[in-house]
Amino acid sequence: MSRQTNDSELRWFLRRNFAVILFLVMAGTGLYFLFQNFAGAEQRPFTVQTGGESAESLDGLAPQIGEQGYVEVGNVGQKFVQSPGPLKVAIVVGHRASDSGAVCDDGLTEVMINESIAQQVQVDLESQGIPVSLLSEFDTRLQGFSSDMVVSLHSDSCAVLDPGFTGYKTTVNNSPQSPQLQACMEQNYAQQTGLPIHPTTITDDMIHYHAFNKISAGSPAILLEMGFMYNDRELLTTNSAAAARGVANGIICYLQSQ
Repeated sequence: MSRQTNDSELRWFLRRNFAVILFLVMAGTGLYFLFQNFAGAEQRPFTVQTGGESAESLDGLAPQIGEQGYVEVGNVGQKFVQSPGPLKVAIVVGHRASDSGAVCDDGLTEVMINESIAQQVQVDLESQGIPVSLLSEFDTRLQGFSSDMVVSLHSDSCAVLDPGFTGYKTTVNNSPQSPQLQACMEQNYAQQTGLPIHPTTITDDMIHYHAFNKISAGSPAILLEMGFMYNDRELLTTNSAAAARGVANGIICYLQSQ
């Protein structure tokens, strides 16, 4: 009789508290699922590219991937694939959708060089989880544009010049963060390319670059003239991977400094 009474009381208890018991079971299952998928995930190195082989193209414009070296800078523990993050970097492809820019006697144009290197930079950065948007020279999105940085890539004259006309140069907008971006870009570009800075050929058009006045005042921006198309042609074409790596590393240096 006592056993029947106990069974009856248990059934009464279960019926009365069914909703609470069901909630506890579902909550426990959910917590177990979250624990299994987010706790104890394997550690994967987040890397920064620092080495590689040169590219080949029209004189080497088509980028190729060579053997690359890496420097570990942190670890990320995660089992699920991460969705793309917010826009980090905008690269203006100098003269794209506007004109050819400087032109060499054999038909090589500045916009061909700028676009090839910009695309290599985009592949490099996005392989490391840094979203990149490529913009045209007078892209309508520049008006009020806001991001972590805007980098405009250009190349200098293809006229036959004295051998001393070799090297890169930069100008920046008035954002308080722009000097740090400029320092990172100049240091890393020089390191990867071996080019000297050539400040004596900076023009008013570079100083007052149109995009500087269009983008959000809080976004740092830099214009990089990557080299002279005649005297630095080998770097800008056959060895364009070195130039692209210098730009990418300059961008990463700035992002890590913030």
